[in-house]
Amino acid sequence: MEVLSGIWKGYYEYGLGYDLPYFGERVKIEYHLDFKNFNLTGTTYEEPSEFSVDSKGSIDGFIEDTLVSFTKKYPIYPTVNENGSIELKPGELIVNHTGYYDRERQSIYGLWTINNPDTVNEEYEMQQSEGIWLVSKE
Repeated sequence: MEVLSGIWKGYYEYGLGYDLPYFGERVKIEYHLDFKNFNLTGTTYEEPSEFSVDSKGSIDGFIEDTLVSFTKKYPIYPTVNENGSIELKPGELIVNHTGYYDRERQSIYGLWTINNPDTVNEEYEMQQSEGIWLVSKE
């Protein structure tokens, strides 16, 4: 699996849980990954844009055969304000990723999800946002 270590580039796409203009937008990403004994660690960077999170994040997870599962953690909590712009707030953002490794194409792809706590009428609810992602080895 150490052959998989290195730089991976691709994108993520905003999906359900996002309104326009975010829904369907793609953000270019770069992962610096290290694979050892089925464990996956690394860092993530996003190309700056009006739709990206301007922060470096950490990656921690595993790969088993073709199944890939990891979380990305950012040391800030981005939200979309009433003007439709990303606003960075104190906190931590955790993005869960589940997907597959395609050996032939040297790509990893799948679904990402964010569970967003929300308070509606003084009751705690969990809202989910999701989208797709794809990275290929450089």
